[in-house]
Amino acid sequence: MSRDKGGTGRQDAAASVSGDAAFVQANLLLHEVQEARAAVGRARLRIRQVLPQLGRLLWHIRRLPVLHVEIGDSHGGRAIAAALSRRRGLVPATTAAGVLVLPEQPEAYLVGRSKQAVRTGINHARRGGLSVARVTDDAERRARALELADGKVRADHAVPLKAWADGPLDESWFVVDASGETCAIAIISVDGSVARLDTMVSAQGHEQSSARYLLSAHIFMDLIARGVSHVIAEGALFLPPGLLHFQKLLGFQQMNIKLSQTRSRAGGDGRATTCGPAPFRQLLRTGR
Repeated sequence: MSRDKGGTGRQDAAASVSGDAAFVQANLLLHEVQEARAAVGRARLRIRQVLPQLGRLLWHIRRLPVLHVEIGDSHGGRAIAAALSRRRGLVPATTAAGVLVLPEQPEAYLVGRSKQAVRTGINHARRGGLSVARVTDDAERRARALELADGKVRADHAVPLKAWADGPLDESWFVVDASGETCAIAIISVDGSVARLDTMVSAQGHEQSSARYLLSAHIFMDLIARGVSHVIAEGALFLPPGLLHFQKLLGFQQMNIKLSQTRSRAGGDGRATTCGPAPFRQLLRTGR
C-alpha cells in the first residue's frame, strides 16, 4: 500500500511539473497576444492622430530638395541603382531618402556646433581603445562579419551579415578594439562621387554608440578624400526614431532622388547634384 501511495505521489508531482510548464507556456502566449493587441491599439491611435496631418506631411515631402543621381555601370553603381529602384509598400526608395552632403575637405566634416555629438562620440571611442580599419581582403572581411554575427549583434542583423560573408562585395570598414576584436561593420557602395550606406551594425554593449560615431566619421572622411560628395541612406520614413535622430546628428537630411543611369562610362563615374523641389506626384509615380 505504501508503494502505491509513493508511486501516486511521484505521478502527481510529475503531473504538477508538466502542468506548471504548460501554464507558463500558456501565460507567455496570452501575454504576447495581449501585447500584440495593445500594439495594434496604439498603432490605430497614432493613425488617428497623424491622419489630420497627412496633407501637411505630403506638402513637406513635396517641398524637399531633389538630388539628381547619375549612376555609371560599375558594380557600385549597379548596387546603388538596384537599392534605389525598390519600394516599401507604395513608397519608392527615392522618396524622402536620407542624404549626407559632404564638404570638400575631410577635416571640414567635424567642424561646427552641429558635429559636437560626433566629436564627443569619437573621443569616447578612442579613449576606449577603438579604431577603424578599411578591410579589402575577402577572407578577413568574411571572418570579421561572422565574428559579429556569432552572438554579438541582434538576430535580425546577424542573418544578413552571414549572407554577406558568403560572398563579401562592396566596400567595408570595421571597428576593432585594443585586442583586435571586431566591434562594428559598415558596408558601402561607391560609384564616382556617389555612395550608399548599405549596412552599419555594431556589437551590443556600452561602446555601441561611440563605435558608430567613430566608424561614421572615419568613413565619411575617407570618402571625401576620394572625391565622394553625397552619401545616400534610403528609407528615412521608416527608420526607428532613435536611428533617425542619429542620422540627423551625423548631418543627414531628407531629399527626393531622381535617378538616372548611363552605360557609357566603363569606370562608373557616378555624379549627384541638388536642386529645388520636384512634383511629388511624379516622384510617387515613377520612384525617380
